[in-house]
Amino acid sequence: MKRIFGKTIASCALALFALTLAPSLFPSPQAGQDFPGRPVISLESATTPAIAARRAKLMDIHKDGVIIIPSQYNSRSGLRDNLNFFYLTGLQEPNAVLVLDPGGMPRETLFRRMAGGPGQRGPRGATGGPNSPQASASEEKGFAEKPIDQLASSLRGIAFAGRAKQVFLPFSDLDFLARTFGASGIPNPLAQSDALLTLDPTLSEMRLTKDADEIAALREAIDLTAEALNEAYRAAEPGMREVDLASILRFAFDKRETKESFLQAASGPNSTEIHFGSTARALARGDLVVFDVGAYIRGYTSDISRTIPANGRFTKEQGAIYALVLEAEKAGCRKLVPGVTFKAVQTEVEDILMAELEKLGLVTDVTSPWQRRLYIQHGFGHGIGLDVHDVWSWHSPRLDKVAMAPGMVMTMEPGLYFPEVRFDAFLDALKGKTPDAEIAAFRVKVGPIYKKYAGMGVRIEDDVLITDGGSEILSGRVPKEIADIEKLMREKSPFNLMK
Repeated sequence: MKRIFGKTIASCALALFALTLAPSLFPSPQAGQDFPGRPVISLESATTPAIAARRAKLMDIHKDGVIIIPSQYNSRSGLRDNLNFFYLTGLQEPNAVLVLDPGGMPRETLFRRMAGGPGQRGPRGATGGPNSPQASASEEKGFAEKPIDQLASSLRGIAFAGRAKQVFLPFSDLDFLARTFGASGIPNPLAQSDALLTLDPTLSEMRLTKDADEIAALREAIDLTAEALNEAYRAAEPGMREVDLASILRFAFDKRETKESFLQAASGPNSTEIHFGSTARALARGDLVVFDVGAYIRGYTSDISRTIPANGRFTKEQGAIYALVLEAEKAGCRKLVPGVTFKAVQTEVEDILMAELEKLGLVTDVTSPWQRRLYIQHGFGHGIGLDVHDVWSWHSPRLDKVAMAPGMVMTMEPGLYFPEVRFDAFLDALKGKTPDAEIAAFRVKVGPIYKKYAGMGVRIEDDVLITDGGSEILSGRVPKEIADIEKLMREKSPFNLMK
């Protein structure tokens, strides 16, 4: 058998070896506690002050309507978890619906599978039914719990009471109505409302700014990712495979009983790929390794990128590219402050890269749009939270208009990549769009210099909290200065003993 649960046998052996040799390499969760990486589904999470405050704010914004949030939505690949439901309840479970009725009583009702009902099952960690002590305690806090099979009739009652003139739904899943009323046999009473309105923009805007509980979870996720990356620094050496490095990172997450949101360990030519995973390719002396790693804690994810030399020391050419990316990245982090748009920061970071590339002879005109496109291959940041690119489809079109504000958590991740084939392929594609003489002159002057860096990729990414007074780099525990990287890589890891 070549694979066990999606991991190579060698990777499993590596994790088992580390467990025996270094049981305290990464901290373990305390016995008897919910482990930090997994969203709990006990109803208590829905009544915590922070999560209750989110629902209260949402009802205050849409006080003249009824709000309906299913726990899942229909995607091309089937039903998927709805992060907005988790944001408002702290729960992760199938076949549940949150109904907020600002003018009704109760104002907040969770419809879910209940223990003891026909065909119903209780969720993990939940006890009893609607008359249980748990349900009573929740209702005392203004949060009712009812069986999911009562959803359609309850919505019908709300509609007949005249409180469903405006109904707010996630337009990402209007199929929810057919699933709810088609199965119940009850005509859809919401069809008689004056307006069906989308809830997505309001929740996206709310999620853009994190509360104290969300920031605490992000700090834990970032610290765990930092511990994992630091151990990967120590372990990395020529001959180790990309999947071995990935297993070291996963071991840290497994030890905390959580999982990665994204994991890249790309070496050599693979480091020039913007998004990559890991392969059985062995690290060679002279390779760069680009990590891009995130882990979940209580549903919130980190996202950190780092670049290291496989043999522990940067070459002159590697150091030159790394240093200019680092200069741009640090400048970008400093600029992530309240009142500044992300677009302004992106542009400044691009300008720094282009100016430094010109010094290396890789750019002949820093104002040239096509030369900028040759090197600037992706955006340099995004929000993080419940998603790796948290509510970014909502926010990214407004990066030149909406300024950053305290509570936002953004990444800053400039990168430069030099695939061997990109230079000629890119210039060939300019034919007919750019004067031939301009392309030819650039090819003659820059081509030989580009070859010195061919096969290299460098990306550096930090997670940054916008504060009242400026910003705070949350991922600073992972070294990014050249001297600090090389120093940490001189330390030995228990994983090095596994050959």
